[in-house]
Amino acid sequence: MIVMPQKYKKKKRKQNNVLYTVIAALLLCIVFLAMVSYLYETAEKTAYELLYTQTKQIKNDLELQIKSDMENLTTLANFAAKLYVDGEDYSLMFTSFKSVGLIENIGILTEDNMFITKLGVTDLNGKISFETESLKRAYISSRISDVTNENLEIVRLAVPIRVRGKIIGVMYGIISVDVINERYKGMADELDAQLFVFDNKTGDLIIDGVNETPGNIAMLKNRNYNDGFAYEDIITNENGYSSFVSAYTGENLYIHYSTLDIVDWRIMLARSEYHVFKDVNATLSTLLIAFLFMAVIIVLFMLVIMGSEKKRNAVTS
Repeated sequence: MIVMPQKYKKKKRKQNNVLYTVIAALLLCIVFLAMVSYLYETAEKTAYELLYTQTKQIKNDLELQIKSDMENLTTLANFAAKLYVDGEDYSLMFTSFKSVGLIENIGILTEDNMFITKLGVTDLNGKISFETESLKRAYISSRISDVTNENLEIVRLAVPIRVRGKIIGVMYGIISVDVINERYKGMADELDAQLFVFDNKTGDLIIDGVNETPGNIAMLKNRNYNDGFAYEDIITNENGYSSFVSAYTGENLYIHYSTLDIVDWRIMLARSEYHVFKDVNATLSTLLIAFLFMAVIIVLFMLVIMGSEKKRNAVTS
């Protein structure tokens, strides 16, 4: 039988202690990195789910509100037609009108391009054409300038006023862009998100969650999109997810977009990387402290083992 020298046994035991400590440290690092990866993946998935839910909620509310406003405007158009048949002016309708839904003001465009409001009559010849407007039937405009105040950006709802099958006027419902923005900004703020609503034909933004003056969705065309995403998806797909690097903050934006059914608009909700991983980063800070504490314990344990081994060797000598 071969007897191993005492010196070799001590060296082997010391090497094993170091090896076990290194393995424990590596396992600790692997567990920590796996937890980091899992938490970030879960946070990203949750972010997309929340964006989907909130986008759908805003979409449903906006569609319901526009539908309700169009129905109210149609009722007013029918009332205006009755006043016309009875030979009465529209003052009764204007004095009794109160802001309802998103509509703040109403007006009637007559056959001679006169625009009647509660403030009086404005000549719109050269600014708008009754013939063109009457051919459009009922419609909802994109973001446009108010015909009576070019500094005011509005969305116009229009319903023809019919008398015995003939269109004798066009009833307008005026919605300020600021009113739409304020109504739905709060719903986006619940996720610390940015809300965008834009006309699918022109690309003009009706709600711009970044700029004070709404621009055009084309501003996102040259963004740096992450793998698997593209600008064309946002403007062509019915709904879906996207992600690109923000030109303002340099961090990733996580996005869900969808079309509206009642009007040819699209809605997009964007959430920044900071807000998506805010809770995860806080959790990881706590975990990092815990893992560092455990690493310190392992190092101390290794030092204690090495110290004990040294004393044992001294006694043996």
